[in-house]
Amino acid sequence: MVYEHEDDLVHVCGRRKRNRPARRFIFGGMLVVIGAAMLTGGFGFMAMPNLWNMWPLLFVASGLYKIVEADYPAHYIKGVATIGLGAWLYACVNHVAGWTFQTTWPVVLIIIGGSMLLRGLPGMYGRKGE
Repeated sequence: MVYEHEDDLVHVCGRRKRNRPARRFIFGGMLVVIGAAMLTGGFGFMAMPNLWNMWPLLFVASGLYKIVEADYPAHYIKGVATIGLGAWLYACVNHVAGWTFQTTWPVVLIIIGGSMLLRGLPGMYGRKGE
């Protein structure tokens, strides 16, 4: 298929998706930051953290993307919940403030339940036909 404009709608998996530059900006920025950190660590300018312990930050980046690309209030809530989940995972993996999976797992229930409650409120997805 040939599209005349960059903002033409593209069908992906039965859903209409826009070609949105925010995706390239966020993920491109992540690659630049990771590359710069690895480069400076390789030259001995700074100590590199254990990258294995950083994987929960992918959830945070995903949540930021959801917020930036949100069309409805429910999408913002989903983004904030994803960031909350990523922050919880990061805190447990790195034992921030003594948090562990065993002692703080109810936080996940609160995040998921709160997100479901808020997204269930009237008007979270706009009006039909929009």
